[in-house]
Amino acid sequence: ELLAQEKTSLDVEFDSKGFSGNKVKTVRIYTNDPTNQTKLLTLKGNILAEVNVDPPRVYFGEIYPESSDESSYEKEVVIRVRADASATLGEVKSRSKWISYVVNAESEKEKTISVRLDPKITLGEFRDRLVIEVNNSDQKTVNLPIYASVKRNVSITPQVVSFGMVDDEQLRTKVLTVTDHTNGAIKFLEAKTDYDGLTATLDRSSSTSDDLLIEVTLDPKNLKKDLKTTIVLLLEKTEGEGVSTEEITLNVTAVLPATIPTSENR
Repeated sequence: ELLAQEKTSLDVEFDSKGFSGNKVKTVRIYTNDPTNQTKLLTLKGNILAEVNVDPPRVYFGEIYPESSDESSYEKEVVIRVRADASATLGEVKSRSKWISYVVNAESEKEKTISVRLDPKITLGEFRDRLVIEVNNSDQKTVNLPIYASVKRNVSITPQVVSFGMVDDEQLRTKVLTVTDHTNGAIKFLEAKTDYDGLTATLDRSSSTSDDLLIEVTLDPKNLKKDLKTTIVLLLEKTEGEGVSTEEITLNVTAVLPATIPTSENR
């Protein structure tokens, strides 16, 4: 309890274990002063981590398995103990079959490693990590997040063929762009679909371009309900002396206008 004109001090302790970087914390003081019942104190500080990783995360970006060069699969990382810290570096461990590493230089206080992504990694968004063990510290491990977006060597834009609202019987056409990310060549062979009113043909104007343009046309005359189907594009890919075929499946949608019930069909 403080009388008028009296002062006091507060000891505020923040346990920084497990934290690093800029942090903001607050302390709220409650009083019986009718005009100033609470007071908010803001505490700011920069917590220096015992172990720093540069870069703090590894992002390989977009990877095309057969076209990306070797350097695209490798990144260098430096792991360093803060100069005034007693911690030492232990083993580096990978929990993924797609990640490996090579130690280029190391001591108790610093390691330089090359993180490598397996070129045979499966398609899709990749997220995993390396774990660095830390000795003589409350912080037992440091995680190094690793990201990659593994793409098909042949990509199609857009990936979904949407014809939107279909309110008449006029033909509707969407143009797909087919891109080969390797040094080879691609050729459109045919398209397969379960819906008779859907066709795909090569846009001949694309013959001078590195990309293929494929026109997907919808004939809505026999469309009795919303369309949800797929179309499979069969492509021939030539690279060097090798020739292979690839099938890419795309979703196709179209929506009919909503019908308002009448007194006869209620």
